[in-house]
Formats: sequence, C-alpha cells, structure tokens
Amino acid sequence: MSQEKPGPSAARNVAIRRAQGELLAFLDSDDTWLPDYLFEQTKLLKAFSSLDLIYCDAFLVGDPASAGKTFMQVCSSSGPVTLESFLTEKTQVPTAGTVARRQRVIAAGLFDERFRCAEDHDLWLRIAYHGGSR
Repeated sequence: MSQEKPGPSAARNVAIRRAQGELLAFLDSDDTWLPDYLFEQTKLLKAFSSLDLIYCDAFLVGDPASAGKTFMQVCSSSGPVTLESFLTEKTQVPTAGTVARRQRVIAAGLFDERFRCAEDHDLWLRIAYHGGSR
C-alpha cells in the first residue's frame, strides 16, 4: 500500500503548531540563508512591533535561466504591500525570505494543506485580508 506525501503545507503547519517562539522563518531544503539573515530580520520585527511579517529579496541559483538574478528581478514587487497588490500579483514574497509573527500566521489559518503550489501566496493573501501589516 502506498501513501501520498502530505506536502509542504502540512509539514510547515506541523512545525508552526510545535513552535514555541513568537516568530517563524521558513527554510526549504533547497534554500540557504546568509549568515546574518535571521539577526537582521528579527531586529527589524522587534524595532517595528506593528509589522506582522517582513520579507526580503533573494539570490537565485540552480536554474540556468534565472541563476545570477534575484527573486525581485524575476518576480518583481512594486508599490505598497496591500491585499490588492497581492491579488494583482504586484507583490511577490519569497517564502525563504519571510519572517512572520507566529500568532498572525495561526490567526490567518496556517498554510492550506490542499495546495501543492502557491500555498505561501495564499497565506500572505489571508494575512493581508485579515488586516495584517507588513
């Protein structure tokens, strides 16, 4: 008998439910953070308590078509981060470049386990819809 793997949303949700800290950072097996990444992101979230999540750009490697470019060069973001900018895809958020307040992610309903792709975009949409600030 074979069993389907539950996918990235289910794995992330297990980790979120077990986490004990205030902040969440996401790192998949094919991602790498620079040495000061978490320090800088958490410093900003501590300095700006009204922010529910922050994100940064990322260097792309591996795929020859995008290697040497940044995430924002391939999937640009422009203007203020709003529900509308998420809906119209003017805001693009790299999951591995995101640090979020755990309670905001839980309040938004966690990652939707039915999705195998764009599950992160769906979550950011729901956070924005429920009034999350970035």
